[in-house]
Amino acid sequence: MAETTQPKLRVSREEACQQIEAQIGKGQQLHAQQINSDDELTEARRESRKWSDYNKTLLLKLFDNDSIAEDDYTDFNKVRPVLLTSSGPTPLSDKLRRYQNTMSSSINSLESIRDRLELYDEPSEMLQAISGNEGVSAGRWMWSRERFANNITEIIVKPRSNGSFSLVTKMRPNIGDTLAKKPRSLWYKPEYSTPSGTNTLKTIFNSQRVFDFPKAVPFISDLLRFANVGSDDIVLDSFAGSGTTAHAVLALNKEDGGNRKFILIECEDYADTITAERVRRVINGVPNASDASLREGLGGSFTYGALGEPMEIERMLTGEALPAYESLAAYLLYTTSGVSVGVNALGQKNDEGLFHSADKIDYYLLYKPDLEYLQSNEAMFNLDRAERIHNVSCQNGGKAIVYAPGKYIGQRELTGMGITFCQLPHALHER
Repeated sequence: MAETTQPKLRVSREEACQQIEAQIGKGQQLHAQQINSDDELTEARRESRKWSDYNKTLLLKLFDNDSIAEDDYTDFNKVRPVLLTSSGPTPLSDKLRRYQNTMSSSINSLESIRDRLELYDEPSEMLQAISGNEGVSAGRWMWSRERFANNITEIIVKPRSNGSFSLVTKMRPNIGDTLAKKPRSLWYKPEYSTPSGTNTLKTIFNSQRVFDFPKAVPFISDLLRFANVGSDDIVLDSFAGSGTTAHAVLALNKEDGGNRKFILIECEDYADTITAERVRRVINGVPNASDASLREGLGGSFTYGALGEPMEIERMLTGEALPAYESLAAYLLYTTSGVSVGVNALGQKNDEGLFHSADKIDYYLLYKPDLEYLQSNEAMFNLDRAERIHNVSCQNGGKAIVYAPGKYIGQRELTGMGITFCQLPHALHER
C-alpha cells in the first residue's frame, strides 16, 4: 500500500485560516438565502458550484499536495442527493432541503479543515527582502532564507525598467534524470521543416504523397526529449495524423534501448491505410531509406483497434439499439477476463450459447438482438441448460460463465455446479 504523505501548508496558519473562514462565511450566506422558486434555486445552485470550485482551487494553493482538496473537502459539485420517485414533480421544498443539506456538507468540511490547521506544518521562513537592497519588489519567495544563503551562486539578479529587480535561478545541464536545459522560444532546424517530414513519408510509401504537411520526426523527437519523456513512459497523441509520434517514439527506443510506448488516436478514414501502415513499415524496415536504422527497421510492435458501435444500456433495455451477438460477446469477454478477441472469432458455437473457451473456462451467452426473445422464457437460464453446460464444461476442474437476461435457478446451486451467472445487460462480474 502506498505511503500517504502528510500535507504541509504553503502559507502561514493565520493566512490559511483567514482565507478558509472567508469562504465559510460566503457559504453560510448562500445557505441562508431565501429561495421561493425553481428559478431562484437554479441560480443558487449555480452560485454554489462557483463557490465550491473556488474552494477546491484555494485548498490546492494552501496545501502542498491535493489530498485535502480531493479527500477531505466535500465538493458541492460531486455530492449527489438520493433520487426519490413519486407520481408527480418533486416539490420545491424537497429540492430545497436537498440543496441545503449538500451546502451544509461542504461548509462543514471547510470548518473541519480550518479546525485542524494546527496539525499541518507551516512553510519555512520566507525571505521578504534582501538587506540593503530596497529595490526588491514585494512578493512571496519560493526558497527559504537558509536555502537562498547556501545557493547564492545559483542566483541571477535581473534589473527591471521600473527600478526594481527580479531574481531567477540559473539553468543547468542535465541533473540526474532531470533535463534542466531551457529550450529556446523559436525552434528552427532544416530537419524540423515540413518538407523534411514530407520526404520521410514519401520514402516510407514508395514516393507516394499520401499526407499533406506531416510533422518531421526530428522535431517530435526533440519535443519528447525536452519534455523529459523517460525510457519507460507512455506518449499519447490524440490527433495522430500521419503517425509521426509513433515513428519518433520507436526511433528513440532504437537509439537508446528504451521501452517507451505510444497510444495514437485518429478518427479519419486513413487511420489504417496511412497512420497504422506507416507504423507497420517503420517497425519492419523501409528498404529504400537512406537512414540505416530505418532501413533495418526500428523494431517494436503495436496493436491496431477500431471502435465499434456504442453500447448504451438504456437503449438496449428499450430494444432501440441491441448490439449484434458477436459484438456483445466481445464486450462481455473483455469485461470478464480482460481478453480482447476480434468479433469474427466469437460467434455462437453450439445450441447452449458457447462463444469462447480459455484457461479451463467456457463462456456462454444466451442472447439474440430481439427484444421479444430477450423477454421470453427461451432466453432464461434454467436447470436443464445448467446441467447440460455442467456436463460439458465443468468436468476436471473446468468452470463456466453464463450471460443471460435472467435465470430460474439459484446461484448457490449454480456455484456447486461450477457455473457463474451474470445477468444482462450489466454483466459486471470480474474474474
